[in-house]
Amino acid sequence: GSTTNASILVFSATNLSRISLTVVSNWQEEISAVCVVSDFSNNVTLFATSFPDKCKDDHETFFYQYTLTQKTNITFVRKIPYVGDVPKKVQGISYYDGMLYIMGDNQCNGDFYQLNPTNGQTVFLGELSVPRSYEWEGIDTTLGVLIATATYEGRAMIFKFLPEDNSATLSKVAFLKSSIPRKISPKSEQAGFV
Repeated sequence: GSTTNASILVFSATNLSRISLTVVSNWQEEISAVCVVSDFSNNVTLFATSFPDKCKDDHETFFYQYTLTQKTNITFVRKIPYVGDVPKKVQGISYYDGMLYIMGDNQCNGDFYQLNPTNGQTVFLGELSVPRSYEWEGIDTTLGVLIATATYEGRAMIFKFLPEDNSATLSKVAFLKSSIPRKISPKSEQAGFV
């Protein structure tokens, strides 16, 4: 829902002390996920999403780009419209090999998208589906595999989705359901509790 003083906070990785707080409510009403890209257009860039922000039919129509200098100075760059498959209820964002990947919560399934950060072109890749799971949220793709969190039988769980074969990219990961029915053997690993 709507918030006041939507902010991005930076914490020390060594002792978790807060280093900075930047209010970004002039540019986005709410923040659902952020990720940092160390070299995007020759800058350290922070991308942020909303869940949802001034939306229609649960769709957020924009994501946001900021520059990050000296680890704590966050400066707004632009508001970028999603083009193509517009995601719903975005709760996770990550970066890998020139592309952003985002997770939309679709009740018991996680909608997985590839997003071009330069032009906003968004492609729906499929649904993550694990029996008895719901409320899909954060993701990580930095290792070239998809790691996602979901509530599983009332507990927060981490799931690892492996590439279908050694040459597969993140656009083809195991345990994806798509609009074309196909049988996929479970290859995900419950990596642990959160």
